[in-house]
Amino acid sequence: ASGSGMLASRYPWRLTVPIPVGGRTLGEFYLFRAAPCCFTAEENERARGFASIFAVLLEQTRLRRQQARQREILVTIRKLAERLTGASRPEATAEIGVETCAEAFGSGMASLHLYQEQSQRLVMTAAFGLPVPFVTGNAHLALGVGACGQSAQRRTLIVVENVMADPDWKSTWHVAE
Repeated sequence: ASGSGMLASRYPWRLTVPIPVGGRTLGEFYLFRAAPCCFTAEENERARGFASIFAVLLEQTRLRRQQARQREILVTIRKLAERLTGASRPEATAEIGVETCAEAFGSGMASLHLYQEQSQRLVMTAAFGLPVPFVTGNAHLALGVGACGQSAQRRTLIVVENVMADPDWKSTWHVAE
């Protein structure tokens, strides 16, 4: 707070211009002036011009990042398709898919449960990077129990922010620390 007071006393004249892109504001462009005089109409207009240039540059950067991400996704899909085509048995397709997803998200661990209507349970179909006791302890999950069972029952995304503190996660975690 004391720093902002000093800034205001040293630079009492400020010009703030929004940086608009497509009906939304990406940020603001600030100009500070120490001289005791207002910004002129011409300076205001030039500042708007710079804000427009910033908007174009920021939008181009965003689009380049989006394009790079889409390229990464396409490469991942191509690799997945090649691996799936070469799968020797049907079960291998689930294993390949789970491994590819784990790698794509950088998680190192993932699993896939499929719903079996007869038993009304989720059955572990494929796992990647998970310890064997976890896989065997979570081979069959009831609907509505734990994060996986709740997600399947509610048909919604479940996000567990802290696994160690989540009571629903603990109910299906069959592996000692």
